[in-house]
Amino acid sequence: MVSRFGLLALTLLSLSCAEEPPDAAGAPSSSPVIVNAQVDDKSKLYGLLGRWYPVREVQRLRDETLTAHDWCKKPPMRLTLLPDAVEVVCEKGESYSAPLARVRTSTAGEIVLSLRVSKDATMRQLRFQNVRGTRANISGSPCFEGEEEPHERFPDYEIMTRQILGGKRCSQIDAAEALLAPPAHP
Repeated sequence: MVSRFGLLALTLLSLSCAEEPPDAAGAPSSSPVIVNAQVDDKSKLYGLLGRWYPVREVQRLRDETLTAHDWCKKPPMRLTLLPDAVEVVCEKGESYSAPLARVRTSTAGEIVLSLRVSKDATMRQLRFQNVRGTRANISGSPCFEGEEEPHERFPDYEIMTRQILGGKRCSQIDAAEALLAPPAHP
């Protein structure tokens, strides 16, 4: 004969070993158990701060034959991650920005940046996957229609800008070229 305490212990033991949690009636449910391992973790953000460029954009900018005019003609595509906001500049010059709402990490190693925007906004979240030092795959950017694209940091950007432009700004070079150009005659 089993006492009430023994029956309770057996019931608890069987429930803890069950693959599925019981429903309200005490019978095992048929729905799968989903474990969400996401954690709100702003500390993961600090390793990502700065400018990220698409790999193909870095290859274009590393071209040693670029002239000052070529350098200024097309602004670089980039994603700038600040401690409280994200700015994205696409290929044709369109730009997007939004404040950060939340940073989540998962056991799969991805870092998800949720943005404080309306539900119909073009850029609602960014996902950093396979972060390896200065390289990462980033998805959610409106420049690539949300698709995953390899990005990397390009610390030489400022150095190359000074070298190619000779310490000037693009606006100064454009103004100088306008002065040197012969006037158009009708």
